[in-house]
Amino acid sequence: SGTAAKVRVLIESTDGHRSWTSLGVSSNVMEASWQAIIDSVLYKLVFPGKQTGALGAQREREEEKKKETIKQ
Repeated sequence: SGTAAKVRVLIESTDGHRSWTSLGVSSNVMEASWQAIIDSVLYKLVFPGKQTGALGAQREREEEKKKETIKQ
């Protein structure tokens, strides 16, 4: 008997401001897809405002500048 092939499903998600990826792995493509979808939704729920990467850092700097301007 052989081993079952593994399927990897990579999902790229966005909320209009940020992007993130999630991965599902299984011998069944539907199960791998479901895992990736669930992980994507859970990430958004757990880290709703987290800014990641260089783009996130740039946005944080821009938000700080806006706050400084409003204070003045």
